[in-house]
Amino acid sequence: MTLKNCLSPSSDQKSCYLRIRIQPGAKQSKILGLFDADQLKVQIKAPPIDGKANEMLLKFLKDSLSLKGNEIEIVKGLKSRSKILEISRSLEWVNEKLAALWKE
Repeated sequence: MTLKNCLSPSSDQKSCYLRIRIQPGAKQSKILGLFDADQLKVQIKAPPIDGKANEMLLKFLKDSLSLKGNEIEIVKGLKSRSKILEISRSLEWVNEKLAALWKE
């Protein structure tokens, strides 16, 4: 199983989609690994109340991947633990960054 199972390219290859499984209300925000072989499991410190976990997820990934605010957004699953995010970078770039973070 690799991180590439969690990623899929957009039709124009200029961005990619990342499948996430979020665990809100954790002691700290961090990447845990794979969930069901095709989702990246991420625990987030914020509770799942009033979109706080979604906000913290985007901030955590934006900071961790060194992205600008407009380069990442939730495109599916705003009220679900399973989400799809669009990242305005190539699939290869995102895969390399996530692999480095996962090893830390």
